[in-house]
Amino acid sequence: SLQLYRGILKAHRQKLPPVMRDLGDKYVKAEFRLHKNAEGSTLTQFLGQWQVYYDTITGQDAVMGMNMAPNVVEDLSDAQKQQLLQMRHETQAPQ
Repeated sequence: SLQLYRGILKAHRQKLPPVMRDLGDKYVKAEFRLHKNAEGSTLTQFLGQWQVYYDTITGQDAVMGMNMAPNVVEDLSDAQKQQLLQMRHETQAPQ
């Protein structure tokens, strides 16, 4: 998991513009800190989703992101949905 964490931060340095990188790094650090004691299926799911993110961002020439599947959005907690809305707002705010 530490290797994945470092890989994501490295991909951010290589692929993201500064404003998005700062926001992305903060989010990644907070999420990994929050899940550092996760176990079992929670840890497996957490790392699996971050691996998908890593594969997506490293496979793109320009960072465009991708839409989340409706079933994934439905499974998010209210706090996670609010966090996504906040991130969307921050990334779309005028610079």
